[in-house]
Amino acid sequence: MNDDAWRVYDGFFIHQGSNNPLSGSYGSIGCIEICGLGEWDRFNDTIKKLTGLNSLTQVSYDKLVTVEYERAERPSLKRL
Repeated sequence: MNDDAWRVYDGFFIHQGSNNPLSGSYGSIGCIEICGLGEWDRFNDTIKKLTGLNSLTQVSYDKLVTVEYERAERPSLKRL
């Protein structure tokens, strides 16, 4: 884990996404993007509150976060 992303497995991450995804600025291919102004910090702050730690590095080393993916239908692509 660094300041930019949480590695889930292999090349897939949870990472900061666009501040405004409706602007068309996005690019996730299998990763989870945390979108919205200030939402990345809020996401990480929530992890710290839930684990009781102030260090995200320690959260990572202690493997205190588990991610579970659920199957989702792929949306159809729209041309602009």
